[in-house]
Formats: sequence, structure tokens, C-alpha cells
Amino acid sequence: MELRSLSPAHYNAVSKLRRNYENLLKDILQDGVDDGRFQIDDIHVTAMAILAKLTGITTWYRPGGRRSAPAVEMQYALMVRRMAVDKIGETLPVQRQAKH
Repeated sequence: MELRSLSPAHYNAVSKLRRNYENLLKDILQDGVDDGRFQIDDIHVTAMAILAKLTGITTWYRPGGRRSAPAVEMQYALMVRRMAVDKIGETLPVQRQAKH
């Protein structure tokens, strides 16, 4: 959705909601950095990359396509976790599931 196509009232409402979820994600990432679970150089850039990845899926995913929704969800979750964990030798537990 193009924000600029919204009326001023709707633009303000959507912008406020967007700021809220952006800030929540940044808080989650910062908490992970603070307690040593995440290694992130730039919280803002990482948050924006995660959000772009999540919103971009609507441009290419189609039900009934090559991958099932649960398979794409698992792959996206793993990719996002890898964006935050960049410690040499660190492994992430991943549930393996059959390709769909």
C-alpha cells in the first residue's frame, strides 16, 4: 500500500501504527544485543531489513506455489534469526521439515 495515497487522517493513523511496530522490533533487537543473544552492528538497519523482508513476501508468494506457507515461514524465521546472530561457531536449532 502506498502511504501517500491515503487521506491525511488515515496516513497519520497508519504512520503511528508503523512507528509502534518498528519501535517494538528495535526494542526486541536491542534487548537481544544487551543480553548477548544477538550480535547486531546497527539496530535500525537490521529492523528495516527484517520489516522489508516480511512486507515484501506479498509481492511473490502465492498459495499453491512451489513452497507451502509453513515452509516459507520456517525459512523466513531462520533467515531473520541469522541476521541477528553472527557469532563464529554459533549454531541455531532448527526444526527440519519436508520440502513442500
